[in-house]
Amino acid sequence: MRTWHPIETTLVPGPARRSSRQPAAPVLAPRTPQDVLALQRLGGNRLATLAVQRGKQLSSGTNPDLGLAGRLELKTSKDRARLVTRKKWNALSKKMAGKYHGYRKYAAIHHRNLMNDLGKDELVLLLRLRNKVALADPLGRHYAAIENKSKRLRQTAQHRTELLGEAVAAEKVKTYIPDAVMLVGFAAGAGIDQLWFSKAQKAYFVVEAKGPGAKLTHNRFAVRGVGAGGGALLQMSDAWVADRIPRLKTQHPQILERIRKHCRLKVVNGTLTAKAGNPGKYTLQGLVITASWNQQDAPVGNSMKKLAYTF
Repeated sequence: MRTWHPIETTLVPGPARRSSRQPAAPVLAPRTPQDVLALQRLGGNRLATLAVQRGKQLSSGTNPDLGLAGRLELKTSKDRARLVTRKKWNALSKKMAGKYHGYRKYAAIHHRNLMNDLGKDELVLLLRLRNKVALADPLGRHYAAIENKSKRLRQTAQHRTELLGEAVAAEKVKTYIPDAVMLVGFAAGAGIDQLWFSKAQKAYFVVEAKGPGAKLTHNRFAVRGVGAGGGALLQMSDAWVADRIPRLKTQHPQILERIRKHCRLKVVNGTLTAKAGNPGKYTLQGLVITASWNQQDAPVGNSMKKLAYTF
């Protein structure tokens, strides 16, 4: 049976100090890169006490939820989410390129804030996809972009939270709208998180992906992003979407043209507005999808809010 302790620790060199509140904590295996470095600085012959503090968020760089991390490490390939070592994930990646003929079975998010019990390998959060995704498809590139960003050295808790939200949102869309096709994915430079198209529902969907605990915010961005009276625009509001969609022109002009034609919309002074006359055959809608963790048995879940727009 494994022993877990929260990541945020205080190292006390020398003999273990007793507190009136709790007994001295034993020396435990390091669980973060910070723990490993601290123990190395203390040296193998010196005692150290790890003052334990309960974790809150898996993504936290200083105080993650190691109880949740422990449960995720005990999960298997049949589970929706699990934590594996980087070495294990590298082996699975080779299988996806070979055995699975270029199809992705997992979304992967490297968690540089977590390490295995021996403190020798970082952990990677894997989300099993309900359907295999071709590596070369827009959705496959979406998951690849998520993983690539998670590999960066200067990874933050906010990055990990955002990346989880992006991965969970894409899976939710494919479950909720089976025929949906991703047009714009992560890091596509469009000013929106994701954009999908569904022929069956005759709609384009602007998706805002949120990680656990994240909320819609008011942001100022560029001159036309400031609302009436000088206030900032709320994410996914009518005015926010009317401001963001025209920005597709920079890197996705063909997609913008499709939306304008199918939804009978036009861009006036950088803002999306409806054309006079009959409405288009397709609608532009919004989905706000928020990822969440079940603390009891560690599955990843989500909630979704659907929005209709009037321009």
